[in-house]
Amino acid sequence: MWLAKDGNYRELKWWECLKELLLGDWTDDILCSFGMPVIKGSERYNCQVLCLNRKIVMIRAKMWLANDGNYRELRWFTAWKQKDQLEEFQLPSEISEALSQKTVPFGYGFMQFLDTAVAAEVCEELFTPIPPHTELALNGVEVFMNASGSHHQLRKLDLRMRAFIGATNTRGGVYMYSNHQGCDGGRLYYDGCACIVVNGEVVAQGSQFSIKDVEVVVAQIDLDAVASLRGSISSFQEQAGSKQHVSSVNVPYKLCKPFNLQMSLSSPQKLDEVDMGMTYNELSAYGRLRKIFRCGPVSMFKNLCFGWGSKLSPSEVADKVKHFFKYYSINRHKMTVLTPSYHAESYSPEDNRFDLRQFLYNSRWPYQFRKIDELVDELSVGKDATTPNGAGVVAAGSADPKAGL
Repeated sequence: MWLAKDGNYRELKWWECLKELLLGDWTDDILCSFGMPVIKGSERYNCQVLCLNRKIVMIRAKMWLANDGNYRELRWFTAWKQKDQLEEFQLPSEISEALSQKTVPFGYGFMQFLDTAVAAEVCEELFTPIPPHTELALNGVEVFMNASGSHHQLRKLDLRMRAFIGATNTRGGVYMYSNHQGCDGGRLYYDGCACIVVNGEVVAQGSQFSIKDVEVVVAQIDLDAVASLRGSISSFQEQAGSKQHVSSVNVPYKLCKPFNLQMSLSSPQKLDEVDMGMTYNELSAYGRLRKIFRCGPVSMFKNLCFGWGSKLSPSEVADKVKHFFKYYSINRHKMTVLTPSYHAESYSPEDNRFDLRQFLYNSRWPYQFRKIDELVDELSVGKDATTPNGAGVVAAGSADPKAGL
């Protein structure tokens, strides 16, 4: 992160700094975004240089500059206006020789990996009337990165958080926001508070006013949750069908690592209601995961391993999930003859209008239960149960009554 808005680009030789970073192991198997000024032709642009495995993937030029309040970006930079296509940028000779890379895509676009699509949204762009993430989401981008230099001001953090949540609440996505932290020699203080938001839920957040030089915010997420939410919003599907095309860079690399289900174990607490075979808190978690977060048996098992792993063993979590789905499938058809009732809960199973899924299921769930047993066996012998499409963050908010509103 760097403070382009105050013109301190004069202080460092940015290309030399970038070369040192790329010749080291900093970007090995990690997608990194470095902020720096880039001169193309006669114009100087405020850019995010996206790098992976010691190579530059693309240079994303900022399109909307902050030029009000304490910001004067137009004193130093030109806004990038060519949205139609990416252009080729000739790297400086010393960078080109060091990286064995002559040109890179430059401009506005996103990176298409083998397993997901990632894009950068730069600082001020998030707060514009039509922010880039709106059309990027319709083009299939699931992960958004925003490197920002936002100074502290009373109530400003709330404004930021509402922007992140709104960006992913109605269109789905993972929003990763990083912010400068500390004082840069002027009258402004940058308060950090980096965060990760998934589908409108804040799953990780850094501290505000920290005195640490570096603070890392980490979250393990499930990209299937993004696709699931987008698939459930009919208007999103319709608008995606008539979207404006955004250029992309194909990256032949899988960005998502295998998902680890290893958990800590302790003695279970048997608090089940005898009649139902489950507590009301458990029933609430089942209902939210099944309806709001659209989980089947396997993904529900994976999610509950995280929520209940400190209290229950994998086999006990599996038994509870199987118990729920057995009786769910046995009783689901009764919703078709139940008298229509008042809609009071976001995970209501009432099928007259709200829950339109099928009402006949195989109560034995042979394929799904077998997959759960395989995961339990892997955990029982001390192995890491890994899947290429693991779950985890779908459960974020599953116990929150406001989830699904």
